[in-house]
Amino acid sequence: MTEPKPTISPSKQSNEPVRQQGTIDHVLGRLSVMGLPAKEHFESYLRHKWRVNRKPKTIEGSFTSILLFLRFYGGLGKTDITQIERSDLEAFIEQEQ
Repeated sequence: MTEPKPTISPSKQSNEPVRQQGTIDHVLGRLSVMGLPAKEHFESYLRHKWRVNRKPKTIEGSFTSILLFLRFYGGLGKTDITQIERSDLEAFIEQEQ
């Protein structure tokens, strides 16, 4: 006899399904305590990744990559992500290599 599969129901806190709620909450919780430039854009991007049904490992990988860049960018003394220049990206890639 097979057991019925539980249905995915919406979370009571938001309209987000339960499927990865723990993953996205964990990642956003880590982000909330950081002082990064463009943090609101970062959070929005991660939520987008979750809404389009990316796997938890993909969300974690995106978090790590963007975190490294934003820390580097903030270390340059820059705070406005809309002012990013090609040289900023080149310097980051060079540092990572």
